[in-house]
Amino acid sequence: MEIQNNLSKECNIPHGAVIVVGLSGGADSMALTHLLHTNGYQVIPAHFAHGLRENSMEDADAASAACAQLGLQLHLGGADVQTYCKVNRKGIEEGARELRYYFLFTLAKHFGAQAVAVAHHADDQVETILMHFIRGAGLSGLKGMPYRNDTSQFSSDIPLIRPLLSTTHAELVKYCVEHQIQYVEDPSNQKDTFFRNRLRHQIIPLLEEQNPAFRQAVLRSSISLQADHAWMESLVEEEIQNLGLIHVDGCVGISLMGLMAAERGLRWNILRKIIADNWPGLRDFDMEALQRLDDLVLDPVKKTVDLVEHIKATSLEGILWLHRDDQLPPVLFSPQIGLDDLHVEIPCEIELENGWKLVIEVDTVEMPSRHTAEPFEAWLDGESIQGRLFLRRKLPGEKMSPLGMHGLHARLADLFINAHIKEAARQAYPLVCDEGGVVWLPGVTIADRCRVTEKSRQAFHLRFIRKDKTG
Repeated sequence: MEIQNNLSKECNIPHGAVIVVGLSGGADSMALTHLLHTNGYQVIPAHFAHGLRENSMEDADAASAACAQLGLQLHLGGADVQTYCKVNRKGIEEGARELRYYFLFTLAKHFGAQAVAVAHHADDQVETILMHFIRGAGLSGLKGMPYRNDTSQFSSDIPLIRPLLSTTHAELVKYCVEHQIQYVEDPSNQKDTFFRNRLRHQIIPLLEEQNPAFRQAVLRSSISLQADHAWMESLVEEEIQNLGLIHVDGCVGISLMGLMAAERGLRWNILRKIIADNWPGLRDFDMEALQRLDDLVLDPVKKTVDLVEHIKATSLEGILWLHRDDQLPPVLFSPQIGLDDLHVEIPCEIELENGWKLVIEVDTVEMPSRHTAEPFEAWLDGESIQGRLFLRRKLPGEKMSPLGMHGLHARLADLFINAHIKEAARQAYPLVCDEGGVVWLPGVTIADRCRVTEKSRQAFHLRFIRKDKTG
């Protein structure tokens, strides 16, 4: 078998490495454990009990007996899979897989292992590719499983390896027989109620009637597509770096203009990769979800769309945000403040919530009036301030007397709308206030009572500055 070559060249695992092996008790994982151990690797066999079959303990017993013959200690784990799936609204297969991998990677971290190995083989590869094809996958699905996954939802630094992808199930059964390795058969593998089993027992045999070398043909295509995919991924990664990703509080943003300018195939792969990199456990991001996301990118009117599970996409201020459905996308292009009021001294420099800061300086007034040069810049008459200045969010129904209205009041809600301040920005928008009320609505207007006049002897110069513009 090619396991030693696959481990070094395909999986990039050094000889003698510590490897956690998922040991189910079946022929495939039994053979993998034996092969790794006899080839000089430090094997940590691990069995996860799903508790979904009455005789499931036979699997653990067989795995334990095989380990004892090799002088290895079997590590056991288990969980209530059905309850986990019910609580988290997952299918039994998906939930069992998640719990099993969490167990394996937790064990790997504990022992400082250099990899987690599973016994996926050549037949599994063919079935996986066909399943993806039938469900309408793109290149990332049709390339099949790689020998090595460097990152996953379970670990960012311990790889998942599949050193048996060039070996068939029949060859692994033969290996077990030749080395007198006892194994158990999972009766669920014979039930055609599972989609994978119907592929294995019904569809693939029909395809082999048309092409006896069908499996080999699929595997050859997989190798070619993996090379194509790796090349394409390098181009996609380069383009993502050019566009620049924004990460804020678990939300991921990217330039809408940059996406719209990209050719459709490149744009789709950019979106796929962003989803895969930031939500590696998301298993239902299919072509329909990708099309909904692409429609949002290209539609100047549409603002938000549900993708899959708990993920949403929002178009805001020229950025496409991907975020959880219980989150609001961050606002970068206007200052934002937390729930607590911020009392300020003069002069001061105060860091805000989203990459902005407020700078206040004392300015000697020589001219009869000062005019702001930027929307987020203002001068206030120092003697007009009542008490201390502070920052806070707006109050329900709040009003102020804007510059030029000579004591007449306007609702802040109307001022926000007239100034085209995005609705998403308004809730946490910072107001500069004193004990008499709002003295500056940044980007909109100052209070009329605080204007600098020819009688003013001192002015406060206020600026909201985005930190990425200050160097």
